[in-house]
Amino acid sequence: MKEYLKWIIGGIVAVVAITALSIGIKYFAQPMSRSIDQKTFMESQQYVDGSVRDLSKYQVQYTVGDDATKAMIRSTVQHQFANFPSEKVPLHLQPFYSSMMSGGDLK
Repeated sequence: MKEYLKWIIGGIVAVVAITALSIGIKYFAQPMSRSIDQKTFMESQQYVDGSVRDLSKYQVQYTVGDDATKAMIRSTVQHQFANFPSEKVPLHLQPFYSSMMSGGDLK
């Protein structure tokens, strides 16, 4: 009887330990993993190419837009490109990017 009791208690302790470990991984390791995944995505060529395409479209819309449209595009660019690395902006878009990020008007 004592031998069975030891096995039962050992099994319960093992289940509790495994459960505690899995909960710990879920709440502590998962946020770090998400951060790494986001950083990897933001450095990917697909993200950079897509962002450059978007910035180019915004530039075209900005040049033909009225004042309200320009204000909306400026706000959108500032929000969408707040964390975009400026060194990845192509030379032909840098004046537009700089003027949008500074809140000024493109001359």
